[in-house]
Amino acid sequence: LVVGYDGHVGMIAGRDLRRPERFQIAQHHLRDVVASAKLSATGKLEPSKKLPACAIGDRGTVLFSNDDGASWMAPATAIPVAVRSFDFTTIARRGNRIWIAGSPGSMVLHSADGGASWHSVAIEAFATAAAPPDWRAIATVGSHVWIAGSPGSIVLHSPDDGQTWEPLATGQPLPLADIARRLKARGGTIVLRMSIGITTGTSQFLLTGSVSW
Repeated sequence: LVVGYDGHVGMIAGRDLRRPERFQIAQHHLRDVVASAKLSATGKLEPSKKLPACAIGDRGTVLFSNDDGASWMAPATAIPVAVRSFDFTTIARRGNRIWIAGSPGSMVLHSADGGASWHSVAIEAFATAAAPPDWRAIATVGSHVWIAGSPGSIVLHSPDDGQTWEPLATGQPLPLADIARRLKARGGTIVLRMSIGITTGTSQFLLTGSVSW
């Protein structure tokens, strides 16, 4: 699935991009989507009715699809009022846990039950900031969550599902555009290798690092 401006959505099947369709909420841009698939025991992607596709976008837009993007609906439970005016730009899902972030970055949206209920999670360090961050990338593994964006001088990390947050210094100020993660098991320790895209407007770079626990 791919999403974009004016509420457009399309699906890539093989090498073909199906003609995009517009949602009824076409006045809002869509920024990110996770498809309705999960890893099977063999490691291959398989459809999962328990994990519908989820698209997010401007003005607190959150949509679900149970039919691979043919139709979309709002969550059964409305998202908290505190984040309905936010422009959501990035989404991550692991099992039934969903994390959504965007701008302003003083809060993030979380669901622990696949969207049946929602909680706005305040990031205390930016709760009263005059110019809170603009989050552009999010990743989650177990109870750990990482968020990155602009400014790119830090990556926020929570080890406990958003109850507490710690800034991880990157050593550079450029905005961070994405987080690609790769897990490795090494001697009983899980190592998360992150490659974070840095966008300058004309060039892109990768900032790589590892975190273990």
